[in-house]
Amino acid sequence: MLIDVTGDGKGTVFLVTGQANILYEAGMAYCAGQMVKKIEEALDGGELDAVFLSHSHYDHVAGLPYIRARWPEVKVYASALAQEI
Repeated sequence: MLIDVTGDGKGTVFLVTGQANILYEAGMAYCAGQMVKKIEEALDGGELDAVFLSHSHYDHVAGLPYIRARWPEVKVYASALAQEI
């Protein structure tokens, strides 16, 4: 299932659920608290397995520290440049 979990607005951060629960993008920091809450509600007690980042622009990665604070063991998939940033 594909669920929009964007913190503010629509259509920028998606949760893909199934055998693994994968977040596509991490969104903006200013609304990351809302995003985390939406993810928790969608997972309904399940775990977040991974985050996939398409690229390293701030509007795609700035919410990642909030994701990591809530799910510290989550795997993050991104380019080498994104990893540096």
